[in-house]
Amino acid sequence: MKTILLVLSVFTCLIQCLSIDENAFPYIFPNVPPVKDLVNSGFEEDAVLDFIALTKKYGYTSEEHEVITEDGYILTVFRIPRGKACNHSEPPDPVVMMHGLLKSSDTFVTPGVGLAYTLADSCYDVWCANVRGNRYSREHVKWDPDKDKEFWQFSFHEHGTIDLAATVDYVLNETKAEKVSFIGHSQGTTSFFVMTSSRPEYNPKIKVAICLSPVAYLNHIGNPVLKIFSRFNDEIKYLLDAFNIHEVFGKQLLPSRLLEVACQYIPDVCSAVRYIFFLQRTDSTTHTRLKILAGHVPAGTSAQNLHHFSQNIKADFFRRYDAGVNKNLENYGQEEPLDYDLAKVTAPVVLICSNDDAIATPADVERLRDELPNIVDMFTLRDPHWGHLDFTDGNDIPLELAPKVLEYLMVTRDDR
Repeated sequence: MKTILLVLSVFTCLIQCLSIDENAFPYIFPNVPPVKDLVNSGFEEDAVLDFIALTKKYGYTSEEHEVITEDGYILTVFRIPRGKACNHSEPPDPVVMMHGLLKSSDTFVTPGVGLAYTLADSCYDVWCANVRGNRYSREHVKWDPDKDKEFWQFSFHEHGTIDLAATVDYVLNETKAEKVSFIGHSQGTTSFFVMTSSRPEYNPKIKVAICLSPVAYLNHIGNPVLKIFSRFNDEIKYLLDAFNIHEVFGKQLLPSRLLEVACQYIPDVCSAVRYIFFLQRTDSTTHTRLKILAGHVPAGTSAQNLHHFSQNIKADFFRRYDAGVNKNLENYGQEEPLDYDLAKVTAPVVLICSNDDAIATPADVERLRDELPNIVDMFTLRDPHWGHLDFTDGNDIPLELAPKVLEYLMVTRDDR
């Protein structure tokens, strides 16, 4: 009943948005007004700044890099080469950061809590990656994401085997380092497990992988809404295909813009959405930060990616995409998709989890731990109410999470 009431409250709040400043409504549609106009109409400035502008505002120099994958996707990777007080006498250790589902590199530069700032100020060379299909990686050498459905035929399998692998190689080439450290959140950790199990030659390139709210198995997912979606995942995918919908929750799409506008004026809309999909407590972040986050999340993905996750929830496996018997025979040589062999993930792995995470539940993380051969540590955060989204935008990141991340990085810092 509580969930139903929260859903209704979201729609009620959206209706209330009909009375908000008229300057906000052009933003819902493709011709976005200038930042100044949006701010004047009540938007938080940080909500409408991109990665480069956001980091510049808070005193950090950042760079934009382009990575072209072997299958033609053009990915954007942002680099913060140094912190505010870092004068390197030796090359700094590179760290690759990978965002979660429906997010982007922006998730690591949220003002006040962004882990990328903490790492840069600790004199690491920070590289914030983006996977294909999000707001910063909607380009291809051949396909138009707005016209060609072929662009959207991917899931977290390609995020790991191609996107993350290409990013690691690019960073190693640019920095001339032998290894990179990796930090991922949620789907970002999924990409890592996919890469290192499917392409084990990448294990020696990883100094340490720090996995925040690690996601592989999803059998004990605590959210009833996501369980319902996964139960009807094939029917939902069929309907989306029938209406030629292959991109979902893109930043430029109407539902995302409606949500963003609603959250700017009524932050409790965002609180309700976070609770409905993540069972996230409402006091774990501030209203101001919710308004900022609404400008950066959701950042888009493919319908196939959500379908792949739903398959894994439903089947209690960590396996490749199930494309149907005929395609499976063609792709895998068998009727069922192949499982990811976690025994091949030989890179050193740190799992950082929490007891109140409705997505990466303790039971599923423990199962993951038991199947990984090179666990450095599994650390459970002390806060009994720390949720899935607190790893990237919770109030207590500087006190609870950041020191542990730095501690694990420091152990391997001299192993360049």
